[in-house]
Amino acid sequence: GQPRTGTTMNFTVTGSAPGLFVLFAGFLDGVSFHNPFGIVNAGAVANIIILTTDTIGVPIPLAIPNLPYLEGFPFALQSAAVPLSNPTIGNLTNIYRGIVFN
Repeated sequence: GQPRTGTTMNFTVTGSAPGLFVLFAGFLDGVSFHNPFGIVNAGAVANIIILTTDTIGVPIPLAIPNLPYLEGFPFALQSAAVPLSNPTIGNLTNIYRGIVFN
């Protein structure tokens, strides 16, 4: 569903399992290339916020604060995922683009 204030959204990073990922959020304010993994589309690297790390395939609950002034706030989620068998061949996932609703 849509991101709404005061609710929790669940995200699951998929990829080569077993593996690990780093989930991060951005403000859709820039892109950067990171060889050999790909392009960070979530936002400018200086503004990226690391949210969590976990095992690929594990659902991650993300709470959206119950703050009315977040309504209309654009954001993006993206992750870097690496297989345990060879962390040098990981990749950046597609981004999730969201706008917070009240």
